[in-house]
Amino acid sequence: MGLDMYIERTEVKPVSEEACYWRKNRELLEFINKNLFPYGNDEYAKKIELTVNDLIAIKRFIEKQSRENNFYEDENLSKINEAIGELASGDGSVKFFFSADW
Repeated sequence: MGLDMYIERTEVKPVSEEACYWRKNRELLEFINKNLFPYGNDEYAKKIELTVNDLIAIKRFIEKQSRENNFYEDENLSKINEAIGELASGDGSVKFFFSADW
């Protein structure tokens, strides 16, 4: 099996939907582990709540990775921008969580 990672959007009234999805992006997981929060191989599908700063850091990493590898993550970048806007509004009605499983 490959490494699958998600950012999930959850509203306070528990309605959950997938906001972003990456398949087999080991570099992103390494970035998250080194720069944001520990998420090792033993954390199988554990959900970690994301802050606006976490989302901004992930967005910047994906942009950099896209430039270096000549591929574009337009859909995920657009969704991360939306997530940043929703969290930055600060009304507390929406939360975003990171999880990965393999």
